[in-house]
Amino acid sequence: MAGSPGRADVQLVSTEPTVVRVTLAGEFDLSDRAWQIAQSDAAEHRPALVEVDASAVGFGDSSFLRGLLLLRACLAERGGRLVVVDASSAVRQLLAVTGLADHLMSPALTASG
Repeated sequence: MAGSPGRADVQLVSTEPTVVRVTLAGEFDLSDRAWQIAQSDAAEHRPALVEVDASAVGFGDSSFLRGLLLLRACLAERGGRLVVVDASSAVRQLLAVTGLADHLMSPALTASG
């Protein structure tokens, strides 16, 4: 997933029949179509769990958060869930200041953060 600095890169991988891992890298804002498409693609798999690896995200604005929350809500309607399993310091800070860390991050990640 070697992208240009600042460019948003998204990769979806089905790790198990009911698990999808979404790996994010770069910068995410309102203009980023790759993130919007990935949300739809992940939801279409109807997984029980979507794991988000945001360890290489350098920036995310409110539309990035909105994407996480919309995907989480879509999955919850179908009995699934979303968990941020790894996060960069920028994402950790964003989730902390918005009060979403305890709702989106894995307990192990929250404890280490």
